[in-house]
Amino acid sequence: MDKQPVSVKKSDAEQKPAKPVDEAKGDESSKALSKASSIDAKAEEVDNVQFAQDKFYPAKKFTDKKDDESGKPNSQADSKSSDKSDSSLAELKAHGARIYEKNCQSCHQKDGVGMPPVFPALKGSTIVAGDINKQVELMLKGKGAMPAFSKTLNAKDFAAVLAYTRNGLGGNATGDFKKPSEIQALQ
Repeated sequence: MDKQPVSVKKSDAEQKPAKPVDEAKGDESSKALSKASSIDAKAEEVDNVQFAQDKFYPAKKFTDKKDDESGKPNSQADSKSSDKSDSSLAELKAHGARIYEKNCQSCHQKDGVGMPPVFPALKGSTIVAGDINKQVELMLKGKGAMPAFSKTLNAKDFAAVLAYTRNGLGGNATGDFKKPSEIQALQ
């Protein structure tokens, strides 16, 4: 006769009673553990950080926004040359005011007077009132404390800030501007 192992179940009385759980302590420790693991997961995701004012943006460009219903971000890849993207001066100035506020105003001030000598005035500036190509080069490459915007701003945003600073900010009125398709070729 083969002997088969027999499982023996302990009766309820023989089992060790469960330790009482302090619910307040249990909830706090589980919340802390959950929070710690989510922080670790987020820390692994951050591999590229850009700073703007006192905030940081992990792996994002300053102008990354959901602009259309499809949920595609507003980035350089979406700035293809087209008749629609080559806006008029009035449209570029209006858009440029918003982009200037987010990316330039903290240094050059709302009215373009700057904070000399560190942050020069754009209002009445020889660079802004002079040759447009010199301003484009300065914005693309940066200089001193001014960052390069060639990779930070897409072509439409770049052209808009250029148009706004040359034709709206602080009374500047050169009348010239570059279309987003022209900026795209330079970036």
